[in-house]
Amino acid sequence: MSDAVIIGAGPAGATAAQVLAERGYHVTVFEKGPLKREKPCGGGIPEVALKEFSITLEKGRSVYGVFLCSPQNRTAALTQEERAGISVMRSEFDYYLIERAQKAGAEFKENAPAEPQLENGKLKGVKTREECFESQMVIACDGAFSNFARKMGVHAGSRKRQAVAFQYQMALSNQLIEERIGNVLELYFGNQWVPMGYTWIFPKDGIVTVGNASWRAALERKKVSLKSMLNTFIEKHPLASKKLEGAHILYSQSHILSFPGTVKSVYGDHFLIAGDAGGFTSCATGGGVYYALVSGKTAGEVAAEALEKNDFSRKFLKKYKKRVDKKIGADMKWGSLLRTLMLNKDADQEKFIQAVRKDNWLRELSILLLKEEIRYDQFLIKLMSHPHKILRFIL
Repeated sequence: MSDAVIIGAGPAGATAAQVLAERGYHVTVFEKGPLKREKPCGGGIPEVALKEFSITLEKGRSVYGVFLCSPQNRTAALTQEERAGISVMRSEFDYYLIERAQKAGAEFKENAPAEPQLENGKLKGVKTREECFESQMVIACDGAFSNFARKMGVHAGSRKRQAVAFQYQMALSNQLIEERIGNVLELYFGNQWVPMGYTWIFPKDGIVTVGNASWRAALERKKVSLKSMLNTFIEKHPLASKKLEGAHILYSQSHILSFPGTVKSVYGDHFLIAGDAGGFTSCATGGGVYYALVSGKTAGEVAAEALEKNDFSRKFLKKYKKRVDKKIGADMKWGSLLRTLMLNKDADQEKFIQAVRKDNWLRELSILLLKEEIRYDQFLIKLMSHPHKILRFIL
């Protein structure tokens, strides 16, 4: 019997496991696939995450900001001299976190899909195809479609809270990456390329990750395919097509993103939900790695306290939600407003990029936002304290 069991070995699950193992608890992590697997994701990790979680991964390309391209092909480089983060293959980043947790003493079981084990409606642990594992504490980190949340009856199931992403991993020589892209993450806007979303080019070592994403409801309403739109972008975008000339596709990936409100509750008797499974993803940017790390760490800490007090009640575990909200709740709450104001429509995207080109104050503030070094509510408060900036943006 494990003190705690975790479903999912992504950043949230591995971080929760490390916290519990470092505190001397026996924790077992169940991963439905192999531990070394390439997860569909752009792979941008902000510097704030690297510092806060003492991540010293040597692999990955250092990046120094973001390159933006408007629907009308106006560009803005939001860069600074100090590093803004790294661009990594998720297989390498996630396995680095798994190895840290293993060194702390956590046990990982791969190719072992798990679901809640219920007895008379009460959670008693998890079960796989072969056996049952009893535990007083379960942390679910099993992704956007969270089978655990569905089995426990807490999944909200709204398509309005989900987005879809599609991407290619494309081979391109490092020389051409340096010449054409450099050490920045590139974001392209325009509903002609993807409705109510954006397209990205993230450089790595001999590889560029090229993808797009949009709201699930928008894609269904427009009856468009992300893959076909991405192919058109690669072939015909006035700027991007030249940067990607000569690159060839290694493989494609697709995944669902879930946002705040995906689950009715991220805690209950004997369980916590973290990472994508809990909808901890930014509506504004689609970023989720930092929020997965934060929610995973917090889940591990609260689970350790529950084990110490021998109290696994919903009332005791409620502190998880309070702590997560204090740390990242503002981003979860205000991300949709930021997207609605600036990023859903071509006209708003155009205005935003023109504004950061012309206004240095807004440019510097936007850099902090994109680097995830300022909360969304702080960004909005600073904007509202400068009404003339808002007026300039609107006009």
